[in-house]
Amino acid sequence: MTVRTSKPAINLREKLSELEFDRVPFQKMPAGSVLQVVNTYTLSYITTSSTTFIGTGLSLNITPSSTSSQILVSVNLNGINVSGGNGHFALYVNGSLLQYLSSSVSYYATTNETNSVSYQYLHSPNSTVQQTYEIYFKNSTGAIVRLNDYTDGTVREHSSITLMEIAA
Repeated sequence: MTVRTSKPAINLREKLSELEFDRVPFQKMPAGSVLQVVNTYTLSYITTSSTTFIGTGLSLNITPSSTSSQILVSVNLNGINVSGGNGHFALYVNGSLLQYLSSSVSYYATTNETNSVSYQYLHSPNSTVQQTYEIYFKNSTGAIVRLNDYTDGTVREHSSITLMEIAA
């Protein structure tokens, strides 16, 4: 008995040309994969004496690819100088408080030194709508809080936000 099989004709060149070798669809990325990264920084001298949180202007947008994605927010604040009281920092998303980043950065009476702080926060926006993350700050007593401030007037570092979309 003879068995005959047939298979459909496939044009291998045509199939290969349909593939996008430079891009894997985000739906096929395994959990924990970084889907996109955006970053911004500022060298600008930023100051406030407000006792309520106000925006620093250090903000960044990202549009998640999927409702299950998480956004890893990394914040680096440099050249923090507090003239009295305590400086407080917070992370806002779309104009609403998301997380307090610092209980306080204190004033040092004997020196005029600056501080640097870094924060990471994992947010689950459950949305595919653009998200705007911004750093807000205030002073507990109405004294001055400065960001990107250096006593010799030379900007050596910057403050930044990096957003990474993580596949869930």
